Amino acid sequence: MSYILDALKKADAEREQGQVPGLHTPAAHAELADGPQLRTPPLWVMGLGACLVLIAVGAVWQWTRPMTTGAVMSPPDTASSAAPFAQRQDPTPPMPVIATAPTPPHPADQEPTPTPLSTTRPEAPATTNLGGDRTTHPEPAIKLPVAQPTPRAPIHVDPAPTPAERVPTLAELPEDVRRSLPPLSVSGAMYSDSPANRMLLINNRVFHEGDQPVAGLVLEEIRLKSAVFRYRGTRYAVSY
Repeated sequence: MSYILDALKKADAEREQGQVPGLHTPAAHAELADGPQLRTPPLWVMGLGACLVLIAVGAVWQWTRPMTTGAVMSPPDTASSAAPFAQRQDPTPPMPVIATAPTPPHPADQEPTPTPLSTTRPEAPATTNLGGDRTTHPEPAIKLPVAQPTPRAPIHVDPAPTPAERVPTLAELPEDVRRSLPPLSVSGAMYSDSPANRMLLINNRVFHEGDQPVAGLVLEEIRLKSAVFRYRGTRYAVSY
């Protein structure tokens, strides 16, 4: 409130400073010259201040009103208080409900239940033996074809390879026979399971089985690590 009054006084002072001097202006200056005197504010200023005070009081009252109203005017919870009271007033237990069996309907009112059709075949009537006793012959049994065993293919077993014939080496021949043999220089060979693919390099030339590197000298067989030659009926092996 003091801030509001100070603002009103300041506005009144500024208004008086900007007011045009009238007839009483010298007198006012004379009174100020004579000495300090108390001045009462105008009536409209006092009324304005009173209005501001009332407005401030009303605002404070409106601000505090919801809290007091909520605390005082809250209605009591009648449902929660009435429940224990009703329990105290009615201590007798509830009567048990007896379940009654439903009355079966009258047979006349019931719909006729459809009779299910029998799925079993009727038995054949027994035939009467009019011609006396007859011997019944049993029906011949049906013979099922017997599955014939599937012939198995014969198992072919390759015969074991016969060991190569022992052929004397060049060093095992007699000295006179060795001197009569043509000179040979075996520098390489290629062995294969197929005789047609076997090759022997003699004197820097390629030969196969059955060839004659030199006239009268036959290359009979190319083995894995040796070659068999025949010269004038004499067979011998050369290692490579």
